Amino acid sequence: IVRGIGCPIPLFFIFLGEIMADFRYTAVNINNKKVRGTVTEKNTKQAKNLINKICSRNNLKILNIERKATYLYTVQKRNEKPQRGEQKSFSKEEISNALQKMGYKVLRIQKKLLDFRRAPPFTDVVMFVRLTADLLREKLTYNEIMTLLVSDMENKTMKETLREITQDLKDGKEGKEVFGKYQDVLGKFPSYMLGVASTSGDMATIYESTAKFMERNEEFKKSLRQALIMPVVILFFLFLAILFYVAYIFPKT
Repeated sequence: IVRGIGCPIPLFFIFLGEIMADFRYTAVNINNKKVRGTVTEKNTKQAKNLINKICSRNNLKILNIERKATYLYTVQKRNEKPQRGEQKSFSKEEISNALQKMGYKVLRIQKKLLDFRRAPPFTDVVMFVRLTADLLREKLTYNEIMTLLVSDMENKTMKETLREITQDLKDGKEGKEVFGKYQDVLGKFPSYMLGVASTSGDMATIYESTAKFMERNEEFKKSLRQALIMPVVILFFLFLAILFYVAYIFPKT
């Protein structure tokens, strides 16, 4: 979905590998026919190694490798006010072509320089897991639940993450791979459990158990922090007392 406009961009890719960052490769076979696919790895080096193995195994010659990035765009339709948005893609040409097909005049497209996600509040992640469990028990479909949560979620990072998860699942990607991509947002344990839930026969139970674990774990951390406050304060004042003794009292004795 093109953010800011809400219209689909017809991009179809073959998906391979563990989702971290998406890399697309273009190659030619022995008949000089172009072949295109995508892999997902933690970094460019690992992606290149995997692509080299794939192409070597299938007698393909690599032409280029592109990493999916976030692009900022400004478009205008006729005399309307210019609209701004952002979209992930492998190249700005794809975004430009898609926007033009939708009748927009492209004013500017540029790659987002600082493309990183700020972790959402822990309460938002727990709320997502908890509400999903409750709505699953109400017999709503997973797609309906995600649509509701995306529209109601206030945190930008969480909203974008849920939107991307929904799109990835619609594209037929496996749940473990999809949720594994968002460990930096959801956390490692929740991402793993939600990935498992997507292939289980009882998603509601796994979601509810995950929410309970997250809540108990957060309560434990909170209690631990509170328990450590007093010892830290005592050590701080003890350090000041020793410093005062060494600096002022000891030299006079």
